Amino acid sequence: MLQKGLKLSVKIKLHHKLTADINFGTVENGINFENTTLEADRIHALVNGKIFDIGNKAPKYNIEAEVKNTRLEDVVAILPGSETLLPDFNLYKLKKYVFYGDGEGKVKFTGQGNRPNVKGFVKLRDAYL
Repeated sequence: MLQKGLKLSVKIKLHHKLTADINFGTVENGINFENTTLEADRIHALVNGKIFDIGNKAPKYNIEAEVKNTRLEDVVAILPGSETLLPDFNLYKLKKYVFYGDGEGKVKFTGQGNRPNVKGFVKLRDAYL
């Protein structure tokens, strides 16, 4: 079980190209992300939200992600490529065949385990697979 009330800020740079600025605190048996960003030349994302019941096989979550002026192929390159992660959406094939274009959006993920409820909008320009 996580100790409630801890706060931490971590900045991670990968190959001087991608920076993750992770700001989070602990809540009872969970984590609260606040203004967590992922930045690169062609990736601009912000994440806020909570993950609960971390000790369970299927944790609960309430996460909001916002993406602005981002190249889709750069985002796809950093996603996990497991064929079984999301049964209804095969990230492995998305990575294999490459998804090109510009994108932005704001999406909220709520639910439990690998079957999220997703609400929001995604806008794609000049996109092709």
